[in-house]
Amino acid sequence: MKNRKKLSRIDIAPATVVRYETCRKLIIQFLQCTYHREDIYLDEMSRQFIEDYEFFLKTERKCSHNTTIQYLKNLKKITRIAMTKGWLKTDPYLGIQFHKEQVERDFLDKSELKKNCLISRSTFPDCRRYGTFSRFVA
Repeated sequence: MKNRKKLSRIDIAPATVVRYETCRKLIIQFLQCTYHREDIYLDEMSRQFIEDYEFFLKTERKCSHNTTIQYLKNLKKITRIAMTKGWLKTDPYLGIQFHKEQVERDFLDKSELKKNCLISRSTFPDCRRYGTFSRFVA
């Protein structure tokens, strides 16, 4: 992880580093909650481990289906790196397919747009986009 942080903005996008860190934190929480441990050997990762992790994300973390799928995909990327480097011999994701659900998003009404604009102005007062955004809301 330290090497990844050092490569941030050089070879790796900062968002990728954040994704790795989030994945690590969630796995630690999962291991503590489910297995009462802080770490496992890579060869202990199995299909059951992945299914338990999915269950943990949906029940303990209250993640939606699509958020859970994204976390599982992020872990799969790290698993692929471990397999490429020879640290993991079998693919715990073998035969697992991910399907995100279609999400219908509602449009914000004028009061919600104004509320978001006020929150954004107080959080990011120097942002140039507010002139355009406030004209759009007005």
